[in-house]
Amino acid sequence: MNKDDIRRNFEDGDVPTGAEFSEWIERCLIWVDDSDELPEAQSGIAGSCYLVGGTHVYRCEYVDGEWKWVLKSQNGTSSISYLDLTNKPRLNGVVISGEKTSEEFGLMPSFKSLKSTSRISDGYRIVIGTDKGNAFSVTLAELRSFLGLEAAAAVEVESVAERKVIGVSGRQDGTNTEFTTAEQYVQGSSALYLNGQRMYPSLDYEETGSGSFRFTETAPKPADRIMFEAVTVTARQ
Repeated sequence: MNKDDIRRNFEDGDVPTGAEFSEWIERCLIWVDDSDELPEAQSGIAGSCYLVGGTHVYRCEYVDGEWKWVLKSQNGTSSISYLDLTNKPRLNGVVISGEKTSEEFGLMPSFKSLKSTSRISDGYRIVIGTDKGNAFSVTLAELRSFLGLEAAAAVEVESVAERKVIGVSGRQDGTNTEFTTAEQYVQGSSALYLNGQRMYPSLDYEETGSGSFRFTETAPKPADRIMFEAVTVTARQ
C-alpha cells in the first residue's frame, strides 16, 4: 500500500484491510534517538526502516548470510536503490521496473528489420501503433485515401521497413535551405540533426516530399554537418 492507495481508500470510503495497514506501517519510518535503540535485525522486521537522530535512515536487510541494519541515507543525501522504492513511476500505466519491452509499455514497436509477406489488397490492415498493448490499424484503402493515392492491383509482395541514416544533397552556402535525400522515405518518420543538434519538425525544418526537406530557421554553412534519419520501405514482388 502506498500514499495513492491510502488516499483512494479515504476518497472512496473503503476501509483498508488489516494486511494493508500492516504493510503500510512496516514501510513507515520509526524514529529513535540513537543507533543503540535499534531492535535486533531479524527476518520478522525485514524491510523496516528507522530514522536515527533525525538524519540517518537504516533498513533491516539480509546481507552476507545475516540480518543487519544497513545505512540507506545520511544528512539528507539518499543512497536507496531504485529497486527498493515502493512507489515507482509508471509509463502508460505500467510500472517502470525490470526489463520490459516497448510493446509492454504500450509504445510503437521498432521499425528495425520489420518484414511482412502477404497478399496486399484494399482490405489489408496495417498496424500503425499500439497503446497499452492494444494495436491501432487502418486498412490499405483508408491509408490510400488519406494519402490521396490511386488504387493499385493486388500483388504478392515482400516489404522491408528499416529506420536508417539517409544521405542528403544540396548546396551548403549559408543561403540554400532546400535539400534532397538519396532515398525515398516515409513522411512523418524523419529526424534531422545539424552539427549534432536535434532539429524539430515544423519548428526547424519541414518535410517537402518523400525525397526532400527544407530548413525553416537556418541555412547550413559549408562546414556544417547534416544527418537525416528516417524509415525507408523496400518492396519486392
